[in-house]
Amino acid sequence: MRKVLMTHVLSPKTHQWLYSKRVEEGDHLVHYVYNQCKKSMHQGGIVNLRTAAQHYCANVTRKMTFNKRWHEKVVMENLRIINKYHDPIIDERAQQWKDGTKKDTEDWLDILIALKDPDGNPLLSKDEIKAQITEIMLAAVDNPSNACEWAFAEMLNQPEILEKAIEELDRLKRVSQESDLLISTTSKHALEKPSGFTLLHHLTSSCIGRRYNSCQLLHP
Repeated sequence: MRKVLMTHVLSPKTHQWLYSKRVEEGDHLVHYVYNQCKKSMHQGGIVNLRTAAQHYCANVTRKMTFNKRWHEKVVMENLRIINKYHDPIIDERAQQWKDGTKKDTEDWLDILIALKDPDGNPLLSKDEIKAQITEIMLAAVDNPSNACEWAFAEMLNQPEILEKAIEELDRLKRVSQESDLLISTTSKHALEKPSGFTLLHHLTSSCIGRRYNSCQLLHP
């Protein structure tokens, strides 16, 4: 399954192919932030970054998965029965592919359903697809939104970087895009994989170094 995701769902080609869906949700995010600022003008235009980031991540993930927007009311009503909510969509889409009424790949779900093995049979069973979709929907909200929140916190701690990002946005005569240099660099830095931690090794027997009796040794 990991190979399937990395090769077909999360590949650079697929990422670029779904660019328009992310742009659409980015526009919704700007509209949401604008409305929140207007509603809280008496408090200085405060916006809850965590809520905004979680809404955006949930919306863009569902858009790239089901080609539909996430509506909060529907989600709240179906939170306890999330599989019961997702399964009918997956079943309907799988039947469309089987009947031949759907032939164009539009989102992640289509990619998973359309995958074939060397013999031309479906590569993934319906249960495997449902399990993977549920995992994507649950995992793709908290992690990116937490990274976004952390990145903003770091920029607040380093005002010079925040100023550069603001200057770049102010110079634009259009809506900002993923490819904008500083925004892209900041995002990649925020999502940078941390280095491995130093492992602690326990000796099988005590040793004496420079007249110190030691029972543990840290590997450099």
